Amino acid sequence: MFSPVDSRKIVSKLLIYGPLVLSCRLPPQSGRKWRASLSGTVTDTSGAVIPNAKISIKNEATGVTRHVASDTAGFYTTPNRRGPMMVT
Repeated sequence: MFSPVDSRKIVSKLLIYGPLVLSCRLPPQSGRKWRASLSGTVTDTSGAVIPNAKISIKNEATGVTRHVASDTAGFYTTPNRRGPMMVT
């Protein structure tokens, strides 16, 4: 059998090299679909907020446009956006 010293060496090597070997076996992460929220506050040239403003968010890659409205504080948000966006 193994002596206590040999057992400790084996355990220490497993602790050091085990995660490295396992990380090499993980599937690639390139298949993820990254998404982000887009939000902001609509203001006029003086900096005052504009409530209930109509905002158009166009995905420039697909040409799809989504319309949202700002709240009473001029804030708007739209979740799960991806790709280059044009906000008007």
